[in-house]
Amino acid sequence: APYDLTGVNNIANNLDIQSTAYLNDNTTLTVGGTFTYSSTGTTTLHDSIAVNGLVISAGTINDGEGSINVFGTGGFTRSSSATFNATTGTVYFTGSGAQTLGGTATSHTFNNLYINKTSGTVTVGGSATSITLNADLTLDSGTLDKGTAATITMAGGSWIINSGSFTPGTGTVVFNGASDQAIKGTSASASFNNLTVNNPGFTLTAEESVATLNISGNLTLTDGELDAGTATTINVTGANWTSNAGIFTPAGSNVIFNGTGAQAINGTATSQNFYSLTTNKSAGTRSVAGSTDTLTIDGKHSILAGTFNAGSADVINLHGNWSMNGGTFTN
Repeated sequence: APYDLTGVNNIANNLDIQSTAYLNDNTTLTVGGTFTYSSTGTTTLHDSIAVNGLVISAGTINDGEGSINVFGTGGFTRSSSATFNATTGTVYFTGSGAQTLGGTATSHTFNNLYINKTSGTVTVGGSATSITLNADLTLDSGTLDKGTAATITMAGGSWIINSGSFTPGTGTVVFNGASDQAIKGTSASASFNNLTVNNPGFTLTAEESVATLNISGNLTLTDGELDAGTATTINVTGANWTSNAGIFTPAGSNVIFNGTGAQAINGTATSQNFYSLTTNKSAGTRSVAGSTDTLTIDGKHSILAGTFNAGSADVINLHGNWSMNGGTFTN
């Protein structure tokens, strides 16, 4: 029979469940130590739990209606031989210390993931190379460091950044939801390394207070739509702006190429559209390449520093002013 934890609200030390458990009395179970699930069976969390650390070393935990609050330095650890099924719940990382999301599992999937730390960083570690969110990722306070995760996939929901921060490293954030998604929150900016949009038939939009998007790697429009929305500035300090089957709706944004190396506007798209486009490079050249033979700029085109090479662009449709302030244009 499963452990019946009905009516149990607090365990001061560690809890090790080696069979299955029953949690369904509409209360929160607080574990002051590490909650270890080492069963070969399946337990569904109908209630919420708050733990110093969670270790899923075997068996299956279904994240049901309840939430999981990891408040201590024990972090969230899952073995490659164990399963965590994210359904409707939320996993919170709180507290003030450093925490790790890891284990021997190479991938982790959550419904909602919520970072709400008074200080400190949650770092993806262990063998984890990918994180998938089926709903929202919220950076309310504290820091999420992508760590060992090469890819964070937003399979649904929004990227919400308030007073928290994200350390992108060399990773890639992919938006591929089957509905409209947003980058939003009370923060004035959101930063990524590589940003990929691959949501056919749907739109990723900057909303609310987000006025600046910072891309330190590549921006790739594989499919679907990126709408600049509230983002009046998009800084591309990394390499390329690549548009394939995707669409960019520039609204009133200024896309600024300000990296120090070679950068390109490229992809399989034959034409690309911007509102304002700026080259402001301390070194290197921004060129047009790939299949792109037409650029349309609805606002102003500025070359402030560095070189803009027309490259594969046979036609540049400019509806505003062309400003040269120390940069170079070649074709």
